[in-house]
Amino acid sequence: MKTIYENDLVRITEAVASYGTVGVDSDLGYGNVAAVKEETVEDCYVISAHAPSTIAIEAKRQIELFGYMHYTSTWSPESPCFFGVSGNLVGYLYGPRDVSRPMTLEPGKYVLEIETSNMDGKHSLWAYREVKQ
Repeated sequence: MKTIYENDLVRITEAVASYGTVGVDSDLGYGNVAAVKEETVEDCYVISAHAPSTIAIEAKRQIELFGYMHYTSTWSPESPCFFGVSGNLVGYLYGPRDVSRPMTLEPGKYVLEIETSNMDGKHSLWAYREVKQ
């Protein structure tokens, strides 16, 4: 299995974004812009994937995962982003600085999906951190 990116919490094995490339850490993956973290997720690692996108990960430890929209996103109540993990809803996000509820993932393999009917201005990201025991 090919590894695209790896750290102590996750391994990314597949990544497809509709625009640019999948960015990690502080890279948005397009437009030479940093993946600015919202206050709720400022202590998290980041995976940037312009919607629609699909990312296959392996969680090495128990992690808390959030979907969120970059501050440069376009407000779009008529075309929200669906954030899902292996078919389970994380949340619908509508525009700049929206952050989903957290989802806890046990160690294992998952598919992170972001879907939308209109990709314009959908600067979508995933944020994750280790669950503190």
